[in-house]
Amino acid sequence: MMMMRRIIIIILLLLLLLLLLLLLLLLLLLLLLLLLLLLLLLLLLLLLLLLLLLLVLLLLLLMLLLLLLLLLQLQQQQQQQLLLLLLLLLLLLLLLLLLLLLLLLLLLLLLLLLLLLLLLLLLLLLLLRLLLLLLLLLLLLLLLLLLLLLLLLLLLLLLLLLLLLLLLLLLLLLLLLLLLLLLLLLLLLLLLLLLLLLLLFLILLLLLLLLLLLLLLLLLLLLLLLLLLLLLLLLLLLLLRLLLLLLLLLLLLLLLLLLLLLLLLLLLLLLLLLLLRLLLLRLLLLLLLTTTTTTTLLLLLLLLLLLLLLLLLLLLLLLLLLLQLLLLLLLLLLLLLLLLLLLLLLLLLLLLLYYYFYLLLLLLLTTTTTTTTTTLLLLLLRLTTTFTTTTTTTTLTTTTTLLLLLLLLLLLLLLLDYYYYY
Repeated sequence: MMMMRRIIIIILLLLLLLLLLLLLLLLLLLLLLLLLLLLLLLLLLLLLLLLLLLLVLLLLLLMLLLLLLLLLQLQQQQQQQLLLLLLLLLLLLLLLLLLLLLLLLLLLLLLLLLLLLLLLLLLLLLLLRLLLLLLLLLLLLLLLLLLLLLLLLLLLLLLLLLLLLLLLLLLLLLLLLLLLLLLLLLLLLLLLLLLLLLLLFLILLLLLLLLLLLLLLLLLLLLLLLLLLLLLLLLLLLLLRLLLLLLLLLLLLLLLLLLLLLLLLLLLLLLLLLLLRLLLLRLLLLLLLTTTTTTTLLLLLLLLLLLLLLLLLLLLLLLLLLLQLLLLLLLLLLLLLLLLLLLLLLLLLLLLLYYYFYLLLLLLLTTTTTTTTTTLLLLLLRLTTTFTTTTTTTTLTTTTTLLLLLLLLLLLLLLLDYYYYY
């Protein structure tokens, strides 16, 4: 039956493929019609262009004839004749250019025709391929139908064989029932023995499970210790990163200061150059009234050089301002990175405290005396105070909140211990 379903699904898929191929054929035919219409339009446009070009050529020929007549009439005036000859040469050049344009248009027409012929050939080849694919799909459909018929015949044969086997099995079952009645008595005795063995096996399993629980508790403690160590390492790495970022910030600040100094120097230079320019202008005004032109030209050259220097300095100022903006952007990005790293540090501290208290709770629950719990609580207080004072000296508010949380948790642990023993 599964094979039958698969074959039917494959036949349906092939029919869908046939429909798609037919649609593709229709689309190709439509494309061919569109191509033919475009060809006709192109030919009409090209004919119009040729007619226009011919009209232009005729007009140019008429102009040439008129110029020749003018030349025949003006034989005595040499200047006018030369001008007319120049005009004739220009018109001849225009004619040559128009002829070249005509040749180019003809070449373009030929190329377009060739391209269209190639497209038509490609479309015909595609049509032939699609027809071949259609034939192949039809053949596949016929083969699948034949396979369906063969499978139907095989199913009928299998049904007959199954009926025969069922009859034989019924006969064998009747014989086996007689034998089973005798074996039932023996099975009852065996079941009793099996129950006893199962009880022993369950007791052993309980003992093994208790041992496994103890081992799992020990493994949990070890894993928590390892997690604490890993979190401490992560904290150290984050602290190193923070130090590096601080160093980078200091370097960028130094660069900004240097750039500010450079800007101040350039501004001073600009002021000096402007003063020189004013002085040179006054000298020019004085020398124009008293001296020769050579000195004035030299002063003008000096003024030009000063203007060029001023422009170069202005460009340098703009570049420095751009550099400052870029450095400020870098500083902002580094500050954002610092804030993110500080947030990560706080999160890691919270995780450390969480695992730390969790480990201590497990230890308290596993202990038996109250003295050990009190000593552990004292150790916890010492460790928390030293850890918080060394790591978070800069953020006083966070340390105070963390200490308050620690004290609350310690009180809860003392209450649990008291309830557990008394």
